Amino acid sequence: MTDRPAARPVPSASTDPTATGTTASGPGGPHAAVPPSLGGSGTPEPPAAGPLDGCYWERTRRGATPLIIGAVGLAAIGAGQLVPLRHHLESDLRGRSLTALRAAGLPGVAVEFNGRDGRLTGTVSSAAGIDEAVRTVRQLDGVRVASADLHYPVSPPAAASPTLRAVTATGTVTLTGTVGSEAAHQALVAAATQVFGAGNVADRITVDASSSDVGVAGLGGLLAALGTRSAVTVDLSRGAVTLSGSVPDASVASDAVDAAGRVTGDQATVTNKLSVQPGTSGSPTAGPSASTGTTTPASTTAPSAVPEPSAVPEPSAVPATPGGAGQPDGVAIVRRELAELPEITFPTGSAVLTPVGRIIVTKAAVVLAANPSVSLRIDGFTDDVGDWDVNLELSRARAQTVRSALVARGVLAARLHTAGYSEERPKVPNSSAANRALNRRVEFAVPPG
Repeated sequence: MTDRPAARPVPSASTDPTATGTTASGPGGPHAAVPPSLGGSGTPEPPAAGPLDGCYWERTRRGATPLIIGAVGLAAIGAGQLVPLRHHLESDLRGRSLTALRAAGLPGVAVEFNGRDGRLTGTVSSAAGIDEAVRTVRQLDGVRVASADLHYPVSPPAAASPTLRAVTATGTVTLTGTVGSEAAHQALVAAATQVFGAGNVADRITVDASSSDVGVAGLGGLLAALGTRSAVTVDLSRGAVTLSGSVPDASVASDAVDAAGRVTGDQATVTNKLSVQPGTSGSPTAGPSASTGTTTPASTTAPSAVPEPSAVPEPSAVPATPGGAGQPDGVAIVRRELAELPEITFPTGSAVLTPVGRIIVTKAAVVLAANPSVSLRIDGFTDDVGDWDVNLELSRARAQTVRSALVARGVLAARLHTAGYSEERPKVPNSSAANRALNRRVEFAVPPG
């Protein structure tokens, strides 16, 4: 026979630990027995779960989610309110900073804010401008930090002064030294060629970008002032010009000293060691003193080598020279002296005198003033670039420009006649830019007396 397990008593609201049975308070009284509920097999069924069974653990498991959701929601609400406020703060700080920067003379500086932290970008004029920009923004109310990523231009190191030497002798010139650009090099060679003629210029100049071109452009005018009869060395170094050698007469020396002053822009930088060649009239403008052996400074009242249009006195005010007025060989003298002058050339398409051209016209006016009985024809020419008829008008305009310049310098207009020949009668073949430059010219022709 199988033993049956003892029935488990049903818990009650109150239990007497001394009682042998279990009672429950209810309508039947406190001692009413509650019969066990037996299953089909006679085994007592477990009591049904009460409404509070597992309540603590359910509360623990379900209670975290609402708290998290609530926190996230509050954070989202806060962020939604803070974003507009932050944007307004940054915009206000940026506007006030830009106003302050403009008032401080720093228009090239921009500023952006991340909260109350500003960052400056752009350019200023100097290193001191960086400190000024940061200080200007940092002192504004509400700014916490101001950092800068600013730049300022840095000047390249100053280029060295050009070092050049021009040595003239027997109608030739030798150029040596260094210039800063090929353009300055070619311009100087062209100016020397204009004075001494093609084939009479020895070019030994080198180009070095570390050198400057200061003063190089004025050397062409200095060579024109010296002319082809001088035996002179011209040194340009460290912004100063030194002239040494001999010149035909004192007027050439004076013109050369003035032209040298225009090379540097300061007459005080010119050292004059020129002397007049033996056997010629006039006295040197400057030169070694016989008593002291020192150099006498050039006269500051010497006439300019490139005067503005001003009268050159006619024979009544200009001392007569051999072969001048009343002399049968006046024509020959004028022809010889004008032939010794460099030719007057012009830029492409232009009838305007260059600085060198003005010097040559001035010298021609002096020759004509000393020989007033001699007439002169001025012939204008062009290169082969452009239309022939257009070049014809240009050649005539060039001749007229020279005539007007001579008249402005005191030569009687009745003595001067002009003609234009377009691109006819080129001096050299128009086969290169250098040759075409020589063909853009004016020539003097002296008819028989």
